[in-house]
Amino acid sequence: MSARWDPAAVKAQLRLTSQRIGQLLERQDSKSQIVRRDIATLLSQGNVMIARAKAQKLIHEDVSGDILEMLEMCIGVLVEHFNELSDPDALTPIVIEAASSIIYAAPSTESKDLHTVRSMLIEHLGPDFARSAIGNRDGYIINALSAPSPSAANLDAYLVRVARTYGVDWLPPPQRQHMCDRSSRSSVFQEINSHPQPKPSVGDPEP
Repeated sequence: MSARWDPAAVKAQLRLTSQRIGQLLERQDSKSQIVRRDIATLLSQGNVMIARAKAQKLIHEDVSGDILEMLEMCIGVLVEHFNELSDPDALTPIVIEAASSIIYAAPSTESKDLHTVRSMLIEHLGPDFARSAIGNRDGYIINALSAPSPSAANLDAYLVRVARTYGVDWLPPPQRQHMCDRSSRSSVFQEINSHPQPKPSVGDPEP
């Protein structure tokens, strides 16, 4: 255990971090609503390219917000089970997962408070725990952090949902849909051709 571990200070930092994450999420929600209205207006005006660019950025910010919400929940777990942290060798699975998720995902956020909590946990729980964090973190968090950029089809679906929310009559141009469909089919055929199926042996049933 770290000689500089100050339970009162750590618990206060956890509570402060949770409060500030909540405030940050509220600001992000307000900003997202404004951007969605802007996207709907752009679609109604036919400025699809700009709307798509804004939507792509907004999707990324939505994922970042989801990660912050998960980390806020992890902070809550640590506060609720704070006494367990006094003995790093006797942590329950829920505390291990919460601490590991913070250690693993905090660097991907812009929250200085989360960075501070992460440093406190690493110092207290030790480098071995920090190295094992990738294996003990919440599965949703790593999926969110490794999520690819939205495909053209997903982006169009997102735009359709925004348009409907704000009463804008908009659908992706048919020509673009056809291009996406052809591209998707081409990608599938390329994938199949790059991994040819083995020929059946004599006597094997036909697939």
